[in-house]
Amino acid sequence: MTDEICSTLDNVLFEYLNLISKYQENWQQISKDLEGGFLQLAHAKYTMGPGRLSQDQYDGRMQAASRMCISFVI
Repeated sequence: MTDEICSTLDNVLFEYLNLISKYQENWQQISKDLEGGFLQLAHAKYTMGPGRLSQDQYDGRMQAASRMCISFVI
């Protein structure tokens, strides 16, 4: 019985650590993507001159490069 419990706990811990690793990888990728987006926005503001860059000046054809669906299980 004790070996069975230890094995189950090991499996759960291994799965938990894998999920944390995937979370960290995804977080790093999202951070890089956001940084790139902010750099592009800063470049656009610099290119447009001293006026403000607002939503009205964005190209209406722009679409998200990727979409994400997040669900939480409690």
